[in-house]
Amino acid sequence: MKRFAILSLIIFSISLTIYAQDKRSPNSYSIIKETTTEVFCTSSTEYTSIEKRIISVTNERGKDAINFVVTCDKFREMKSFSGTIVDNQGNIIKKIKKNDLKKTEYSNEMASDDYYYYYDYIPIKYPITITYEWEMKIKKGYLSFPTFAPQQDYNQTVERAYYKLTTPKEITPLIHLANIPEGNISKKENQENNTIEIELLNLQPVIEETYAPPIKERIPHAFIIPAKFHFDGSNGKQSSWTELGKWQYELLEGRDILPPALLEEVLKITADCTTPLEKVKAIYDFLGRTTRYVSIQLGIGGLQPASATDVYRTGFGDCKALTNYTRAMLASIGIPSYYTVISTEDVTMIREFSSVNQGNHVILQVPMINDTLWLECTNPKLPLGYVHQSIAGHDAMVVKPSGGEIHTLPNYPDSLNKQIISAHIEINPKEETKIQVNMISHAFQYEDKFGMEKLPPNKLKDVFLNSLDLGRANITNIEYHELKKSYPESTYSYTINTSQYGRKTGKRLFLPINIFHRNFAVPNNNSERTQPIQIEYGYMDTDSITIRIPEGYEIEYIPESKSENNIFGNYTFEIKLQDSIIHIVTTLLVKRGTYPKELFSDLIAFRKTIKRLYDTEIVLKQKE
Repeated sequence: MKRFAILSLIIFSISLTIYAQDKRSPNSYSIIKETTTEVFCTSSTEYTSIEKRIISVTNERGKDAINFVVTCDKFREMKSFSGTIVDNQGNIIKKIKKNDLKKTEYSNEMASDDYYYYYDYIPIKYPITITYEWEMKIKKGYLSFPTFAPQQDYNQTVERAYYKLTTPKEITPLIHLANIPEGNISKKENQENNTIEIELLNLQPVIEETYAPPIKERIPHAFIIPAKFHFDGSNGKQSSWTELGKWQYELLEGRDILPPALLEEVLKITADCTTPLEKVKAIYDFLGRTTRYVSIQLGIGGLQPASATDVYRTGFGDCKALTNYTRAMLASIGIPSYYTVISTEDVTMIREFSSVNQGNHVILQVPMINDTLWLECTNPKLPLGYVHQSIAGHDAMVVKPSGGEIHTLPNYPDSLNKQIISAHIEINPKEETKIQVNMISHAFQYEDKFGMEKLPPNKLKDVFLNSLDLGRANITNIEYHELKKSYPESTYSYTINTSQYGRKTGKRLFLPINIFHRNFAVPNNNSERTQPIQIEYGYMDTDSITIRIPEGYEIEYIPESKSENNIFGNYTFEIKLQDSIIHIVTTLLVKRGTYPKELFSDLIAFRKTIKRLYDTEIVLKQKE
């Protein structure tokens, strides 16, 4: 992967060709027969793209490839569209005009310039081939050119993909290539324009695999941006993260002015605070009490936050506005903080290729004397200083007057993402078994259960029941406690009453070792592994269970204690009998990481061992 700058005095073209052995694969649900994108850039504010896509869909599993959708806004307009659907013999089923497209201005955002054209089609039979041709006009500036990513889904073959970008020589495109061999790149000079051409042939389908990197990391793609831009009346550079950060900082200027009433409120709520940390907490709590999140994508392409005054007046804002609002309040009491752009989807930012579209979220960095706080202003109900799963360990651009700086957020060690379950089981062979449960969750496991306490009682009971390896059961006496801190903790305690704990056969009782991991999964191994193993979520579960042996019964079989350590994690299983009580302690540590594909069978074996352990039974029999 590499960035290629096209200097204003150097004109060249890039041609890429990738060949594979076969044009099609039995694993193809859809086939991109041809996809072409030709971009004609006329200035720093305008370009036109003409696109064509021909897709053959072989069966119902590939039907999503049929759908057409484009996003428009005040910068992007669809000038023309046409389409044709034909059957397997080439007979025309339908011709599609622009008027046949559906248009919607519905958006997940409360305020947005976006609207969509889309077309859905459900075939009566397969295979079918559909052709789309359309033209887009971009005006008022742009931050990037169309991305080249012809493969969009699993089990999709691409026979030919072609991309061409032509720009005036005063425009300097920057390109980042991924999963495209550099050896197939050539440079040619042209007297009038800068030209980039990419052609891919016979791309084989990407097969979906358990514990594999996401598809966007596996498909060939290219990002292309202008080194300098004029966007919505604002000028900037993205030739480096420093330059991009300077432009972002300019968008914040003048938007941190606090109205007198708010300044008075800030001074009041921090008056009794004795440390900077206490002041930050007071501001963060005030944010949570007085604002709410609403997604708003207006103002310089949805990149400029609403002013602090507007947030105070309305009581709401998006991630940009709420972060800037918090930054302004902290600045008013002498605490510096920094607006920070991050992605909730991608862990890493491309260090050598700075671009606006690598971030989709904004948080706040607050440097302290002994630590750095990362505030999630979008959801101040989260504990102060807690770094949640969608940003933990991610790269981020911290925006300062001197420009952007790439920082990596902290992540919690796997062993701290822990859940501790304590359960005492009183068995009554003739009536219901009673189980007292106490469950303590930390860090990511705390976050997985965040907000559960607000569910209606019947819904909360269903959550617990769905995690238990039991038939019918009744959940009662639910209690909840939470410790809000940078390493947060939540505790649920509840009672289970069930007549289906274990099973009785004649004079024997078969009792499960552990009922708390019903959803523990083991991947299958039906095909040859092609991708590295990627475990994104590391955690530790500890279950301490006591089972009182009922009167008139004795142990016939009890499993042995055991343990195992390997590259994917470790477990320990300890069991002992004391008086008439069986004590069981099971600890499982799963390690986050990326591992060679050749170890996939080892991963399956490890998880099978854990599954068998959780499913193990103790056998009791009636005394003679």
